[in-house]
Amino acid sequence: MIELTPFERDALTWGLSDFHDAMTALKEAALLIKETAQFTRDSVIPKQKPLELSLELDGNQWSVLAGSNIQEGVCGFGDTPEEAITEFAKEWLKTRSD
Repeated sequence: MIELTPFERDALTWGLSDFHDAMTALKEAALLIKETAQFTRDSVIPKQKPLELSLELDGNQWSVLAGSNIQEGVCGFGDTPEEAITEFAKEWLKTRSD
């Protein structure tokens, strides 16, 4: 008498003709789960628009701006581009913690 593994026994119960068919069904189920997870993630998590920054020399200071203007956006100023970026980062983090 041939002894079957639990998986092989289940494969026969499902009406599949052989182990290969069971593996094919398992692979198809895994693909369906992956596609469903991707669909769910895309449906539930909104796509984020990339952050658009402008780096400009404003008088004698460099500025980094996210947004359409200083009043409504987030801005950082500095004597160098690096300083402006650093100040922008500090301001950006303040807006995220509020």
